[in-house]
Amino acid sequence: MTDPAGALDARILAAIAAYALDDDAFLALALDLFAYQIAHSAPYAAYARGCGFDAARMPRRVEEIPAVPASAFKEQRLGDLSAGTRRALVRNQGTTRRGAADATSSTPRPLYEAALLASFDRMMLGDAQRLRYLLLVPEPRERPHSSLGFMMDVVARRRGDGEHGWYAHDDLLDVERFLDDAQRACAEGVPVCLATTAFALVGLLDALASRSCRLALPAGSRIMETGGFKGRQPDRPA
Repeated sequence: MTDPAGALDARILAAIAAYALDDDAFLALALDLFAYQIAHSAPYAAYARGCGFDAARMPRRVEEIPAVPASAFKEQRLGDLSAGTRRALVRNQGTTRRGAADATSSTPRPLYEAALLASFDRMMLGDAQRLRYLLLVPEPRERPHSSLGFMMDVVARRRGDGEHGWYAHDDLLDVERFLDDAQRACAEGVPVCLATTAFALVGLLDALASRSCRLALPAGSRIMETGGFKGRQPDRPA
């Protein structure tokens, strides 16, 4: 018996691997996904009908497919997920303009991993470097539902040099341990990727300035700033 969800997943994974679809192929995939969603998600189907679309009145362009507002994820579970699939989800938490936790959506883990690695390889690792990841983002053990922490854990394990470290714990930075590991990478000549939120980066730069400390990272190193301040102002770490 054909598994429609599995067939769609396979097509999406193939598109991610190819990292390119022409307009017609993208539209065909998007419309098939839309058709599956309105057939299996009653809340989304009702929303689509309110926008003027159903199985008999399909969108003609990608731009016409009704996009779900972020606030909707607070009100309904949108999707057709088995218990096994739900255990393999990555939760993506949004925020309000004031920084408070807002809507939460979820993405199946295989699709999330495939998409993040395909983009990371092209946008950050065009030179195929095996970097050492110094991470000023939420650690999965402390925030198991953080999509950012999950993303960087996957990247560090799958694309790193075998060593990585986490230095942001809530709003506190472990500056001394970061410096020890960064200086060791410098001594070994291993290029690093400093993945950090904007909030943590400002805190780190303040801490380095207070110590009159400069780091000359090895050639090939790079900084990945992952997001904004979410309404907060950083305190200078001790």
